[in-house]
Amino acid sequence: MRSYYLLVLLFVAASCNNDDKPIDIVLNEVENGSVIRTLQFNQGEFYVGDTQGEFSVDIEVQDAENGRLMDRVGVYARFVDNTPTEADFSSDEKALFMLDVSDFQFNGNDGLPRTTLSVSQAELIAALDLPVAEVQCKDQFLLRLEVFLTDGRSFTVGSATSIIIAYDTFFSSPYCYTINVVEPIDPDLFTGIYTYSSIEDGPFGPTFIPEGQTLGNSKIIDYHGRVIANVGGPGESTVASATIDVEGLRRERRIPGAGNRLLRQRIEMYRPLYNQSSFYP
Repeated sequence: MRSYYLLVLLFVAASCNNDDKPIDIVLNEVENGSVIRTLQFNQGEFYVGDTQGEFSVDIEVQDAENGRLMDRVGVYARFVDNTPTEADFSSDEKALFMLDVSDFQFNGNDGLPRTTLSVSQAELIAALDLPVAEVQCKDQFLLRLEVFLTDGRSFTVGSATSIIIAYDTFFSSPYCYTINVVEPIDPDLFTGIYTYSSIEDGPFGPTFIPEGQTLGNSKIIDYHGRVIANVGGPGESTVASATIDVEGLRRERRIPGAGNRLLRQRIEMYRPLYNQSSFYP
């Protein structure tokens, strides 16, 4: 019997020393890539007719060696014609230029390489052979980036999941930027003195609601007679809100028993009264 227990203990010890642990398999088989992190937009759109206007964004490259695997970053562009005319000037993608390692400064967090990517509307129009007059409001230029590593691999659109490409996340690496062409707004158009009042600050700051719109003595009452929303004061209310659980009401109506008031109510007797009522608006 002692020999049997000893054999079991030896087997368990051998199993615990096995190197093929699940976490080791996952870490060994997961491939480390490279991201082009969006740090901030300096100018994110073009104005109609302003060919000297520039798109500008600060970017940072990160890989398994803190950017030391980067060889170059390719920049490609295409044009999307959203103007509703018979002629479609949408273009195929063309290569613009390459950013070499020398174009980056290794001054980011953990010494990551950073640079400012800038391209003018005139450069894109020339590269894509577009008539200047055909670049109108609602049209778009698409910039695609591709990072090439010294080991021969490259990463671009389609190389990562949503957690990588989503903007305003840790990685913020979409590998592509959409530059909208917009109409400029005259800075004097809305110049003046405005008065506003914040009724109640929301989670992201003041909430601007017309005066008196949070009152009205409005109430929302559930099927048990409980007041679940109550806005006091005179005037018409636009903010009284609550969840109306219709499915919960249906479940309550199916519960048998003399104590279930919902089953015993003759709601149909109030129908003529509601038919004669007039409610705003």
